[in-house]
Amino acid sequence: MRDWARFAIDQMKGKSGSGKLLSAAGYRHLHTGVDGTIYGLGWGVRTSLDGLQGRFLTHAGSNGYWVARIALLPDSQSGLLIAANAGDDGGADGALSRLRRV
Repeated sequence: MRDWARFAIDQMKGKSGSGKLLSAAGYRHLHTGVDGTIYGLGWGVRTSLDGLQGRFLTHAGSNGYWVARIALLPDSQSGLLIAANAGDDGGADGALSRLRRV
C-alpha cells in the first residue's frame, strides 16, 4: 500500500510538473480521455464520482484473488486507495463500491 500511495501521489503531482515519473505533457496525455471518452490511458477520467463534483482519476481491477480501486482528486491532492483479498467472487467488489461512497 505504501508504494501504491507513492505512485498515487506522483500521479497527482504530474499535472503541475512536479511528478517524478513522466514529463508534465506525459501526465496530461495519460490523464486525458481518448477520443472524447472518460477513458484515459489506464485511467478513468471523470468530472464526478458518486455524487461528488471535481476532476477524478479512477481505476479498478482484480486478479481473481484481490480486488483494488483507486480514486484520485488531483486538484485537491487527495484520494482513496482500497483493496481487499476476497477477489471477484468473494463480494469484495460490492463492498469496495459501498466503502468508496462513505
